[in-house]
Amino acid sequence: MRISYNWIKTHFNTEIPAPEAIADALIFHSFEVEGIEKDEKGNTFLEIKILPDRAHDCLCHLGISREISALCGLSKPASFVKELADAGIKHSGPSVNIENKDLCRRYVGRVVKNIKVGETSEHIKELLAGIGQRSINNVVDAANFVMFEMGQPLHAFDLDKIVGNIYVRNAKKGEKMRTLDDKDLELSESILVIADEEGPLAIAGVKGGKRAGVTEQTKNIFLESANFEPYSVRRTSTRLNLRTDASKRFENDYSRVLAMEAIRLFSGLLKETCGPDAVFEDVLDVYPGKTEPRPVVFSAAEISALLGVKIGEDEILKLLDKTFVSAVIKNGKIEAAAPAWRLDLAIVPDFAEEVGRLYGYEKIPNILPEKVSPDIVNKEYPIVNKIKQFLSSAGFSEIYGYSLTDSGEVELDNPLASDKSFMRENLSRQLEEKINLNLRNSLFVEDPVSIFEIGNVFKKEGEQKNICIGIGYKTKKQNKSKAQVMEVFSSLFAELGIKNAPKFSITERDTLTILEFPLQDILNAVSEVSFDADKIINKEASYKKISQYPRSVRDIALFVPPETDSAAVVKKITNVAGPLLNYGPVLFDVFEKKDADGRPIKKSLAFRLVFQSYEKTLQDEDVNAAMSRITEALKSELSYEIR
Repeated sequence: MRISYNWIKTHFNTEIPAPEAIADALIFHSFEVEGIEKDEKGNTFLEIKILPDRAHDCLCHLGISREISALCGLSKPASFVKELADAGIKHSGPSVNIENKDLCRRYVGRVVKNIKVGETSEHIKELLAGIGQRSINNVVDAANFVMFEMGQPLHAFDLDKIVGNIYVRNAKKGEKMRTLDDKDLELSESILVIADEEGPLAIAGVKGGKRAGVTEQTKNIFLESANFEPYSVRRTSTRLNLRTDASKRFENDYSRVLAMEAIRLFSGLLKETCGPDAVFEDVLDVYPGKTEPRPVVFSAAEISALLGVKIGEDEILKLLDKTFVSAVIKNGKIEAAAPAWRLDLAIVPDFAEEVGRLYGYEKIPNILPEKVSPDIVNKEYPIVNKIKQFLSSAGFSEIYGYSLTDSGEVELDNPLASDKSFMRENLSRQLEEKINLNLRNSLFVEDPVSIFEIGNVFKKEGEQKNICIGIGYKTKKQNKSKAQVMEVFSSLFAELGIKNAPKFSITERDTLTILEFPLQDILNAVSEVSFDADKIINKEASYKKISQYPRSVRDIALFVPPETDSAAVVKKITNVAGPLLNYGPVLFDVFEKKDADGRPIKKSLAFRLVFQSYEKTLQDEDVNAAMSRITEALKSELSYEIR
């Protein structure tokens, strides 16, 4: 969120730290500050990344000001705009009926008559412009100011355009609404709307409608400050593809208490800009389920144990007071009640985290626990590692497939896509797809594709972990996969010391064979497992990243004397090929020319070379230069003849 340093300053009567100091405090105790910027007028702004756990109270300037006051030792912040409470003028506007109390948890309204819609004060204009908000008129600007000030979204309707009473209800099938920005929307029955006797006036928590929108001719308005269920707003904004500042805040859940505070602040701001004749009626508050205080009881010892450092009661009370937490000592325990806007403080660990971040995690000493874990070996971990090492040494590569697929025994209620609507019931199907994909892209016809996966599958009776191994060849004629897979299968159990191999399923095609079996059968068959981290962790392992640039493949063939070892030719090519040779040379073809008596005269060797750069897409001249060096080096051997 973009936070204005000048706006923050309005909350304090004293000097506040420089933007850089504030950024450091927030980074080490609250949020990531992604940058500090200045505009052409010299105003400073902080780009702060507010995470979801604090979006309910810190997607606003007042919330950030509270954080700054707690972290920098400043007085508690207050708004420079005065709230306007009830004035004793009875509400004369429409009644509000909440038909869906699950999705609308509070609705606060207020009638204001004899207003003058016009310009906003220069100070408010400047603050809004600094965070990228265009000034529209004093009513809209006041609503926007309150939202960016304290987080609660607001809306204003032209009272004279509301027909009858207001209903907070689900849209009716086929209902339509034109938004303030002239978009025509067709609404579904799952969408919550604010409606009058004629139909929808606004989409709850997302966007206002044009029919009762405030214009320069508006004389009487009805102010709205409501609280909506977060999942309903998120679902609606996603379905309608309407992402607004209001929906972003409602999606993160806001305290119901803020609805009343916001409308009073909204009213106070309007009183300063709507003319001396404006009449503010008493607030209408429809509140089906009131929020009760949430006291949590804990001891200083509990907080200290969770944090790993001893902190006394007095210091805990002092730290909590900085964040508006009301805490007292009763019967040797601390009874703490979070302020209404802090929905994240609900259980003892929440308060421990609050104390810890204010105390400073850097002050907590680095002490290792006496015992990290009980002396119990997780049987699965070392066995799975041993299986992976065995299969890897046998020439297999491990893959990781998707758990979501287009068919299976377990169907999802809310799939992400049509081809991801089921949980996979086996590993074999995806392994077969990967074998065929790799065969299509294989550079070496003779080489098989050997892969395996160890992963979870989902059946009606429950979830289990399976092992799947497969080998595939380019053509049916080459296929030796069944014998090879069965040999690896038998060798694996010999390696694990298992006499009786488990039951397995087999998939056979013209060019491939796949075996799949439950991991649990292996775990049951292995009686004892010793955990030796030095054997499991390969300290000698090295890793090389994959180039993002395309490869270039070249072949070279030559005649050599019949007694020539191909390894000598490989060495000569490698020595002069240069750094662009990424793979090879691989010998892929050999044949001999014989004389009339059947004696070999010379031997033909054909090699495949793969060139690839980590820095750029190779041009022909790059590869040609390497091939020229190779050709010249081979020609230097008088007994070699390039074909």
